Amino acid sequence: MPSFGGGGGHEVAQTCTNTTSLTAAYANVINTYSVPRLDFDIEGPILDDSTSNSRRNAALAALQTQNPAVQVEYTLPVAPNGLPSEEMGLLRDAKSKGVKVSVVNLMTMDFGDGESALNNAISAAKATASQLANLYGISVSAAYAMIGLTPIAGKNDDDENFTQANAKTLETFAASNGVAELSFWEMYSFDKKTGYAYSKIFNAITS
Repeated sequence: MPSFGGGGGHEVAQTCTNTTSLTAAYANVINTYSVPRLDFDIEGPILDDSTSNSRRNAALAALQTQNPAVQVEYTLPVAPNGLPSEEMGLLRDAKSKGVKVSVVNLMTMDFGDGESALNNAISAAKATASQLANLYGISVSAAYAMIGLTPIAGKNDDDENFTQANAKTLETFAASNGVAELSFWEMYSFDKKTGYAYSKIFNAITS
């Protein structure tokens, strides 16, 4: 699943200001790599750019009209009490433009409040499930089926530690609630040194 954006980069909707051309650019990635799914990691300065967010949503709606098989995922920062107003605004705009969002992947990391990284991740998931249920007019269980959870494997940038025991608990929570996606940051620099322990723990959700 190709991912656009990121904390330190730019997303193509910021530099391609023509919606038709932007739609074609996304379609080119779909066609070139024969993938049905695109992720958009919208955070930091990109999240603050409401013009590009609106343009991206318009392009994605057009892309899904052209190719209904295309799945759109948004990866977004989250707080222990759920998605902040800017993130919810992005999703509301996507809904208003007709974008079918398959997954809202929550970056359950770097909360910076001195609390347990695991407890914050579970709190964020529960709060977001309620938000998505209200936004899309669906049940909470259906909302969980739209949620992804992505913690940092090990020491977070705020010095909180997401341990392997925490990973097992989060996997159990995700599986029991029907969460759509479970992932972590990141494979090479964080998980490799543990012998890929986090991968082995999270892979349990596939069964």
